[in-house]
Amino acid sequence: MSTTKGLLFDAFGTLLELEPPAPALVRELRDGWNIELSRAEVERAFAAEASYYRAHHLEGYDAASLADLRLRCTGVLRDNLPEAVRERVDPAQLMPVFLRSLRFRPYGDVTAALTRFRSAGLGLAVVSDWDVSLEGVLDVCGIARLVDHAVSTASVGAAKPSPEVFERAIRLLGLDPASILHIGDTPELDIAGATAVGIASVLIRRDGGPGPKPDPGVPTITTLAEVNGTLLKPPG
Repeated sequence: MSTTKGLLFDAFGTLLELEPPAPALVRELRDGWNIELSRAEVERAFAAEASYYRAHHLEGYDAASLADLRLRCTGVLRDNLPEAVRERVDPAQLMPVFLRSLRFRPYGDVTAALTRFRSAGLGLAVVSDWDVSLEGVLDVCGIARLVDHAVSTASVGAAKPSPEVFERAIRLLGLDPASILHIGDTPELDIAGATAVGIASVLIRRDGGPGPKPDPGVPTITTLAEVNGTLLKPPG
């Protein structure tokens, strides 16, 4: 059995969570344009934007394409808000407001866990379906310094479960796949993608709910504190 020498982590849903963005946008529209919207109206628009982003996030592969992607995402958001917004606010005006409302933060166990893994000498990389802003987001959240590499699917040009994104992380860590463990929250993306390149996986369910079942033999955890000697393969 190969010793565990490296860990891969998904970002959203594994390391990071998104603060509810609707209240911030409701407040900004009220204060900036005197437009009163309900939280439910804004949440519906955010759901439409999130769906668009998931389908198009690979298109944000450099600074220019990221700016274009963000403008298009803002347009989807605006087009799904009530008429008062569509008539008075154009996407370029709304974009900085939209971006300010997207506030990611690490889950409460993340900093301590990454510090522990780093102190143990493990190579650490984040592998996420994200545009090229991934490393900047990790930096703002205070955890970029705790990992060795951040691999966004946009920088690779392929989304999970494509093996390409995991292979990029393997090369960056310089480790054998059999010595790496991947932790993610989506069986069909994280577990399937890692398995395809020979990396063992752990499914994390932050809410503790049942959710889709991973393949037999894939452990399930609810916090990174559970990643210990039972899951990590020690030397010898």
